[in-house]
Amino acid sequence: MVFTLLAPLALPLLLAGLSVPRRLASATRFAPILASGIVLASGVLLIIATEHNQVPTAFGDLLRADSLSAYMLTVVGAVGLISVWGGLGSVPTKHTTRPGGYDSLLCVFLAAMSLAVLADNIGVMWASVEAT
Repeated sequence: MVFTLLAPLALPLLLAGLSVPRRLASATRFAPILASGIVLASGVLLIIATEHNQVPTAFGDLLRADSLSAYMLTVVGAVGLISVWGGLGSVPTKHTTRPGGYDSLLCVFLAAMSLAVLADNIGVMWASVEAT
């Protein structure tokens, strides 16, 4: 169950790092959709885990998922998926391109929102809310 706590944090950050180089602009525009799907899937798995009275923790109780945080993580993933899918638009041409770090910053935003929901320490939560 620790993987379901770490996946919405680590995988969007990994996707953000992979989408920084603009060589694969057509492929990196799908990175925020994949990151939102990961956050949504982790939220659903955590809902299932908390319904069976399992409360996963990680990093010495810095991260924790109870019923409310599992539902909030699902909401973050669902709203993120809908918004980035709607903002995808048509295929960009050389005249209509996105700014350089847009896709990577969306992935970082989703990771920060996930950390704000999963944090069990007020300092970590404060820093992640400020990061959003």
